[in-house]
Amino acid sequence: MIDSVETKRKIKINNEIFYFREANILDIEIIFDNINKKFLEKNFINDYNKLEKEYKHNYETKLLDKSYIIYLILDSKNYYLGEIRIENKNIVNIYLIKKIRGKGYAKTILKTVLNVYKQKYNINRFISYIIPENEISIKVFQSIGFKYIKKENYKGIKMLKFETLV
Repeated sequence: MIDSVETKRKIKINNEIFYFREANILDIEIIFDNINKKFLEKNFINDYNKLEKEYKHNYETKLLDKSYIIYLILDSKNYYLGEIRIENKNIVNIYLIKKIRGKGYAKTILKTVLNVYKQKYNINRFISYIIPENEISIKVFQSIGFKYIKKENYKGIKMLKFETLV
């Protein structure tokens, strides 16, 4: 469970209620536990402690950078369900935990968060880099108006670049 003083916004999808808010330094542990912990424990057992510190430091750096925002997606009991990251003020990606994937929530959550972000920061153009094999993400982003632009190396990985004006 996550406790924070940040303002939460409500999203209603069918009969489900979700909330989102900007992450802060107090959220580093929950972000790490949900995104990185199992992977590091499984694949880097000998270097786990060192890598854990590096990952947490990296999150702290990002959360202090005003051009990088993580919106946490929460349930009604304040439990972590995923996140939307926006870096360089317009590069977007989404992560949802397995138990809520495939239920059609990503489209509404993503669209709502981007509209709030657009209003708050006066940003009209968004970009998403998606791994070509991630067909579900491609469909989600296309369903809210993102258009395929080109294949491009992004952070050393061959990705598909999508853009939209919201």
